[in-house]
Amino acid sequence: MKKKILGLFSIFCILLLTYTNVYAMEIVEAGNDIIQEGNYDSTRLAAGNKVVNKASVDGISFIAGNEVVLEGSSTYGFYAGNTLSVKESVEKDLFIAGNGINILEEATIGRDAYIAGNAIKVSGNIARNLNVLGMSVNLSGATINGDTYIAADVILLDEDTIINGKLTYDEDASISGLDKATIGSVETKKIDKTVVNYNPMD
Repeated sequence: MKKKILGLFSIFCILLLTYTNVYAMEIVEAGNDIIQEGNYDSTRLAAGNKVVNKASVDGISFIAGNEVVLEGSSTYGFYAGNTLSVKESVEKDLFIAGNGINILEEATIGRDAYIAGNAIKVSGNIARNLNVLGMSVNLSGATINGDTYIAADVILLDEDTIINGKLTYDEDASISGLDKATIGSVETKKIDKTVVNYNPMD
């Protein structure tokens, strides 16, 4: 099932507004520079110019900012910003959008990851599927245990890239390292770069 990235993040914004209006005093933190710490047994929202998350959120974590640094944990992660650095442990699904996105090797995603951005680097471990929409996608050092779907102009892989399922990418993309990576199977196709795959029933 295909969902447009714009639609996904429109829903994200609506949820932010809803939670902000109803539960602002309980679950929202906003300001210029924020360091979020502690343990939260609920949905949690944080927004600012620079947001550093070190908190453990047993629920949905919404974070938005110009510079976002993610070092905590959450059940589900919804993150947006200009630059995002991710060391987060996400128990289930990760949804992230930004200009520059770096998912470091310390990051672990327990199910699926949905990423939209300009320059995207993934070095962490994704337990199930990866869906990426971007200009440049670098999967050097990444381990994806399920399928990988990439809509991008430039794709970089290396000898440390492991995709245990199927890699599907745009037939017009410039790809390097394909012969070095460990991949279950490969498919090229004409991809509409306005969509990524998302099946919430999986």
